[in-house]
Amino acid sequence: MLIILLIVLIIQAGGFGGIKVGIKADNTEDGWQFISDPGITSLYVGGSNAVTHFIIDENPSHMIIICAYGHFRESFDRGKTWSNIPLSKFGQSENSSMRTKDIYYVNGTWYFDGPSISQHDSPSIYKTKDFTTFEEICPDAGCFWTDGLVFYKGGAGSGPGRNDKCFFVSKDGGVNWENLSSGIQQALQDYKYYIGVKEIIVFKGKIFVLINDFFWLYSLDNGTTFQKLSDDPYLYQVDERLWIVEYCNDKTIIKESQDGLNWQVLTDKAPIKMSINRSFPDDILNDIIWDPISRIFIMASNNNVFYSNNGKSWIPNSAGLDIQASSNYSGYNCFALSSDRIYLVFNGKLYAKNLPLTIKKHVVLRINDQQIIANGKEIIMEILPVIKNNRTFLPIRYISEPLGAEVNWDAKTKKVTVSLDGITIELWIGKNIAKVNGIDTPIDQNSKVVPYIDGGRTMLPLRFISENLGSAVYWDQILRLVTIVYPKGE
Repeated sequence: MLIILLIVLIIQAGGFGGIKVGIKADNTEDGWQFISDPGITSLYVGGSNAVTHFIIDENPSHMIIICAYGHFRESFDRGKTWSNIPLSKFGQSENSSMRTKDIYYVNGTWYFDGPSISQHDSPSIYKTKDFTTFEEICPDAGCFWTDGLVFYKGGAGSGPGRNDKCFFVSKDGGVNWENLSSGIQQALQDYKYYIGVKEIIVFKGKIFVLINDFFWLYSLDNGTTFQKLSDDPYLYQVDERLWIVEYCNDKTIIKESQDGLNWQVLTDKAPIKMSINRSFPDDILNDIIWDPISRIFIMASNNNVFYSNNGKSWIPNSAGLDIQASSNYSGYNCFALSSDRIYLVFNGKLYAKNLPLTIKKHVVLRINDQQIIANGKEIIMEILPVIKNNRTFLPIRYISEPLGAEVNWDAKTKKVTVSLDGITIELWIGKNIAKVNGIDTPIDQNSKVVPYIDGGRTMLPLRFISENLGSAVYWDQILRLVTIVYPKGE
């Protein structure tokens, strides 16, 4: 939802500045640059304050960070200094604990839910053109969606008698509202709990609603009737498509749909460990955005940032970020786009990168899975990657060719030579000592880690080859996922 809003905003803010669109697949890119500490973690006494939205308005120097519990931070110098938007503008005290969830930008006007002027169970929907003066459209909106004229809003569903007040529509800008709750009630007539609509997506004429952070329903008839879509709560609108992200059997799967009805598996190699019912494991998906300049998808988790040119293979790109602080910050990380930069609130701090972004050469594979993804293309290997003596082995051509390396085999001496950008590695079958640019180099501290032949194919140690060619190797123990990125520097 927010992604479309930001793309519209970029265009209205002056287009793409003449920057050439396209992916530079093998260029090294500078890391994230630290801009400032907006002071988010000090806003909420007793703990950190989750970021719900990070936006840039028509003035590309004006940034706004909207936090949970009703806090607003704004900057007029591209994020160098920050101040509060006082809650007194909404008739609230500064220690109000109202949450802001949804925000849209339509024809020069911002629409969002925030602290209610009157005391209601849920936030009100506001509109503003300048974040200086605010007009309340309607109270009691647990969540909402709008195109500026039509509004859908969801109810909290937190007590007896609320199930018949969980979903409404207004077709006149929020003046009059029609109750559509009966369609959801009918679809969930065997549901034993109170019904709460927590998120709304309208996509190509179809309405999608998230029920109690647990599962999605969809409607093809403007909210009159609903059907079950998914048991997973992670549904995103990315570019002109929908993604469902789910975690199943130690795999994170992304499913894609162009119309909201027909779905296909995009990848089962997404490098995020998802949570069940949005609890908080070591890592969790925070935000996904699509950059129309680079035509690259960017994903943020609690602990990392990943790039993809097609959603199938994701490579880490977090150089410059304070990853260590992630254990001390329980909020969400969010992106925002301007005409020339991408900004990121990560662990409460503000970072930026210049556009266009780049994706390097890379290979993604999973142990005991014949399918690998090399530079975004799916390849079926003739033999599985295996773990032997606690090290990953596979036929080296599946790594060398995507990275651009040359491989030669000397049958007489049983020697493999791998060369790339001035680096030459020589290895011998059964020997623990290799040569890197002519220098004897142990393959591993474990002398049993040696090249070997299996079924006529030469199996080489993945990490030794990759790192000595100048690549970075990332290993996820839970997902059993290996990602190789060349060159190493992010």
